[in-house]
Amino acid sequence: MTRGYRRRNYFIKKSFQSRFILRFLLVSSLWSILSIALFNFLAYKKIDAILFSMRLPAKNTGSIFFKEVLYANITALIFIILTFFLTARGIHNKIVRSLFRIRVDILRFARGDLASRIMLSQEDEFKDFAETLNSMAVDLHHRFSDLKGHLEHITESVGKLRISSEGDNRMHYEEILKQLDTMEEKIREFRK
Repeated sequence: MTRGYRRRNYFIKKSFQSRFILRFLLVSSLWSILSIALFNFLAYKKIDAILFSMRLPAKNTGSIFFKEVLYANITALIFIILTFFLTARGIHNKIVRSLFRIRVDILRFARGDLASRIMLSQEDEFKDFAETLNSMAVDLHHRFSDLKGHLEHITESVGKLRISSEGDNRMHYEEILKQLDTMEEKIREFRK
């Protein structure tokens, strides 16, 4: 029996995912601790008020502390929502800042500036991706420099061919063909 679906493997950065889950667990635990602490504080105040009033209300215990539980949970929930919002915004800004820097540097690569590098700070995300792009740019820079060297050699040989005598023409012609073959081989390397 074949399943109609398959799980897809996407690029998942485990360290980023782990840090996000850890933050989520820490904030959730903080919510629980804050809620309990706030409830205890409000419950003790309520118990003190009841003891000083010298009169016990005719309610069950759950009803006596219902407002305190509600206030404690609402206050903790507001605090946790604010914390989640600030955390998510911080993560978003960190990712967007890194992607913007990478985008700017990739556009420089596209314009032909292969000598530039993508520089990210220590706390930025996608450092491994930036390093891969930097190594690609270095490799392309070397390849294009190599091609440029061969082109300069061909240009020099063509210049010599123009001013040389009949006997030297064959030698310059063979040198040009040799350089063109080398360039063609280098260009084929791009297709691999």
